[in-house]
Amino acid sequence: MSSMDDALWGDLLDYLANGGSVLRWCKAGPGRPARVTVYKFANSSDERSEQFARAREEGAECRWENAEAILSGDPEFSTSDVQRDKLLAEHQYKTAACFRPQRYGQKAIAGQMAQGGAVVQVITGVPAPTPEPPTATD
Repeated sequence: MSSMDDALWGDLLDYLANGGSVLRWCKAGPGRPARVTVYKFANSSDERSEQFARAREEGAECRWENAEAILSGDPEFSTSDVQRDKLLAEHQYKTAACFRPQRYGQKAIAGQMAQGGAVVQVITGVPAPTPEPPTATD
């Protein structure tokens, strides 16, 4: 299918807000548009673009909570395989960081203002390069 209507759009936004992905939604049933069509529709207006971004942010929250449920051993989310659970939780955490980097991304956290107005400075222990001395040119 190559078109998207408001009913499908609403269904997609709900799916994304609950931690789903665009690809899985597109493949979930007959009559669903391709991923390219979804992104074109999302970018067809500022309002849709904002709705899409908001649904992704809500989905990031859901993914973060899912990861915590997996690691806590919640039987609805975790499996009996510890390594698989660890991998699933890590994937959920990383996807949440991609969709909401200002809250879950490491680089964003390091650059944000700390409480009280102090800037967080990351010290790596790697010395800064020293500038080369000027050379004499004729």
